[in-house]
Amino acid sequence: MSFHDEAHEGTLRRQDQFPRDLSGINDIGGKLQLTPLCGACVGGHLHTVKLLLANNANPDASSDGFTPLFYLTDFQCTAPSTVRCAIIRELLAGKSGTKADLDSPCDDEQNTPLMNAIVQLKDEAVIKQLVECGASTTHKHPVTQKSAQDLAEEHDMSHCLRLKADFEMMWGKLVDLVVSFVLLVVAYANNKTMTNLVDGVVKRYYNISVKEADVSKDRQKEVEPKSIEQFQSLLNDEVKKDKKFERFFAPDDPFLSKLASKANALISDDTTDLGKPENIKHLTRLSLYEPYIYCDDSGSMRYENRYDYQVELVKRIARIATKIVPDDMVGVKLRFINNPFASEVSAQDIENEMKNIKPSGQTNIGTNLRKKILEPFVYQKIAKPLVAGEEFPFRRPILVCIITDGTPEPEGRNTLRDVIIECKKKLEEKKYDPTAVMFVISQIGTSQQAADFIDGLRKEDDIRDVIYCTVGQLDAQFKELKDNERGLESRLLHILTKPIMERHAE
Repeated sequence: MSFHDEAHEGTLRRQDQFPRDLSGINDIGGKLQLTPLCGACVGGHLHTVKLLLANNANPDASSDGFTPLFYLTDFQCTAPSTVRCAIIRELLAGKSGTKADLDSPCDDEQNTPLMNAIVQLKDEAVIKQLVECGASTTHKHPVTQKSAQDLAEEHDMSHCLRLKADFEMMWGKLVDLVVSFVLLVVAYANNKTMTNLVDGVVKRYYNISVKEADVSKDRQKEVEPKSIEQFQSLLNDEVKKDKKFERFFAPDDPFLSKLASKANALISDDTTDLGKPENIKHLTRLSLYEPYIYCDDSGSMRYENRYDYQVELVKRIARIATKIVPDDMVGVKLRFINNPFASEVSAQDIENEMKNIKPSGQTNIGTNLRKKILEPFVYQKIAKPLVAGEEFPFRRPILVCIITDGTPEPEGRNTLRDVIIECKKKLEEKKYDPTAVMFVISQIGTSQQAADFIDGLRKEDDIRDVIYCTVGQLDAQFKELKDNERGLESRLLHILTKPIMERHAE
């Protein structure tokens, strides 16, 4: 088999398979009459592509006018989207000193790779990857004078041209608006306590100030009664601007008003510190997510009183997560790695339910996360067709709180990571922000293997935007603060909201 054919078949995997003279590494040859790099792209062989680039293969060298990026955006390559995207990133990484040109023609019809991906391949993941890598959406075709943006509109794919950063900025803005709405309600009921907190965000977006100093005394009576209604109207307008927002918060949704009312009541609750201004902001953001608590009930949880500590922590997590949500949404979805328990439980009942569970079995944490939470509550719901006039099936973004004391067993160590990556991809396929499902994973117990497992997840770039891995052991923090209930609640609140607050950094 020739060197060119080995590249196409993916059997070119070692340096000793390369010819001594590499001067012809960009020449056309083999059965398909392609350059080795074009052949590897057609075959979808990432390892071979990396090896060729390391040996100075030109990422723009064409085969009779067709570049490697053409084949990655064409049906001739049968590789899945994830592999195509990984190869695109390699071609644009410039590790050997040369990057592929994203905006030069990739075929004999003068199309750029992005144009070809939109018109021919229609693969959303590939289109988004090209845009994220810097492909121009406004560069015009020399003959048709159409840009990728024009083509995307024609093929109903304009949503694919938005940068991930733009999506996150828009979602972050909406979350800020919701938090501000809640705080604004509280501010008018408790002016001196909350005014300074809410003023910055509200004024930043709408130049509305709730500071008494900014409104003359003669006009305060005129302005104040309208401000909350005005802000609700502005919030509704913001939701209507983007269909993605409507998937979670319909205009005039009473959820927001109920949230604000309960937040206001919490201010005067002297049994907890959760009503403090700084905690209300965290609590409001947490309340925008539907809580799922995924507990470890494997046999090792019998040691060191781990399961007992888990019960104490989970009942507090449930209480915090539902503190200000409307009364018809006060339950949390409670699931276990092994036990078939599958119910929505109130914060008041969760302790009794958990005490009925006896730890036993293994730790297939990723496999059962998919089976017990993601498939029934995410995948099945987002797969349903939309029916006009009916409520959207995926009502709120989801926060999954995972607690474990050990490493996965007998499933592979990377199963949980792969399940979370799969979740992101399925959400994107249905045009949801991949961070619509967020994860917090925490350790109970002193197992070094568990600590290493969670640390490994912390370092995974592919899931960093959707997971927060807590530092240290939750049970140790419980022991430290068991006589300080207020401090423990505040600590748990900040752990739960860490991925949310980081995502919408102020």
